[in-house]
Amino acid sequence: MQYLLYLEFTFKPFADKKYAFANMGRKQVFKEGMKGLRFLKAMGTGAGNGFSAIPDFSRYAFIMLFESKNTAEKSLKNNPVFQRYFSRADHFLKCHLLPVMVHGTWGGVQPFEIEGKATPEDSVAVITRARINTAKIFEFWWNVSEAGNFMKSRKEAIYQVGIGEYPIFMQATFSMWESMDAMKKAAYDGTPHAEIVKKTRERNWYSEEMFSVFKYDVLALRGSRYQNIQKKLTLF
Repeated sequence: MQYLLYLEFTFKPFADKKYAFANMGRKQVFKEGMKGLRFLKAMGTGAGNGFSAIPDFSRYAFIMLFESKNTAEKSLKNNPVFQRYFSRADHFLKCHLLPVMVHGTWGGVQPFEIEGKATPEDSVAVITRARINTAKIFEFWWNVSEAGNFMKSRKEAIYQVGIGEYPIFMQATFSMWESMDAMKKAAYDGTPHAEIVKKTRERNWYSEEMFSVFKYDVLALRGSRYQNIQKKLTLF
């Protein structure tokens, strides 16, 4: 059985920001002590509301796929960088993701195995990822800000952030929604985001893309950045 985690950390002291940023340039440190690790993406986040080409040097995200829950927990405890992140982060989020829908590839592979189904009423998390065609970069960023602001304003979205391996060429998003139905309506039913999706196909902005939907469990969180997640969790 695969075990998929989404981790997100935000740091305030300059020394912690510097430490986190330096590690992004030597990503092998995230694999130290890791057993059963099948897939790892270490990413930065966008400034402001997250949907920006300008990076936020205080916040970082990780998608990690292990062969089992047991190896995941042991590996994180054995990795000194992640242990420092958990102890020093002013805000952090740790989620277990169960894939229910996956389209497309990430770096030429489709890393996630479907493990279940989601009903229209189920709360879901979504990861989108795209590699932008070099010749289309300026056109892409000129058009996406309105859609990003719209998605960020949706009340049905429990949490949203723009993430990515490189801030301009490789973009991704992570979001959590009250229901599968609410996510689909916000993304596709005559909204600015729906227009961007249509234009993406027409203008050939992406050389590669992936869209994935997950059921999720929030395993741990800290900080006011996730107060809306905490509020929603108390309703269940």
